[in-house]
Order: sequence, then structure tokens, then C-alpha cells
Amino acid sequence: MPSRRVGPIVAGQLAGWGYAMPAGASAAAAYNRFLARLFANPFWESEKVEFRRVLWSDARRAVAKDEEAFRSPGLYVWGGHFGPLHIGLAHISFKQRFSRYIWQTRSQCNLAATSGLCRSKRN
Repeated sequence: MPSRRVGPIVAGQLAGWGYAMPAGASAAAAYNRFLARLFANPFWESEKVEFRRVLWSDARRAVAKDEEAFRSPGLYVWGGHFGPLHIGLAHISFKQRFSRYIWQTRSQCNLAATSGLCRSKRN
């Protein structure tokens, strides 16, 4: 996986998750280790979301199973099956932040799925 640039807020969050940067190491190295671990895990299927990727089509079910995770602000990785497309920080709850992308009938994900541009299954 190619090295990626990350800002100080993301680096701080990564450190809080146990991906602290040793002296002389870069935030990108910590980010790459974090992503390698995240993408090695299987997709979320039930119960807690903790360190699992959730397909947008499973998001409503995931909220019902782990309401606390979706009520929280924090770092998020938005991406495809095999790598991240975007990393960001939500200062409001994840559920609120992503309403226009996932929850609404004409959300970006629903429109992409309708047009065949977005996968909604694990394969």
C-alpha cells in the first residue's frame, strides 16, 4: 500500500488507538500500519462495529446493533473494498455526518447503487 500523508489531528487519533509514532517515524507510517490492520479484518456482520469495515448497505443494521458507535464523533475512513478513498474527522455523530451519503432515499450511495456505480455486497 503506498504511503499516505496525514495531518496532526489524524496522527493524534492514531496515537490514541495505539498507533503512536516512534521517534523519527512519520504519521504516514502509523497510518499505513493502521490501514493494514483495518483492511485485514473481515467486514462487519453483527454486534459491535469496533475496528470493522461496514458496507453502506449494512449501515442501518449496524446502527441498530451498535448505537453508541454511531452516536460518537471521531475519525472515519470512507472507502472501497480494498483501500481508503477518504479519511476525515467528524465533530458531530457519524450518523449525522453521513446522513446525505447513506441514510436518505436519494443519498449518494443509493443513487450510485441505482446507477450500478457502487457495490453493496461483500464480493
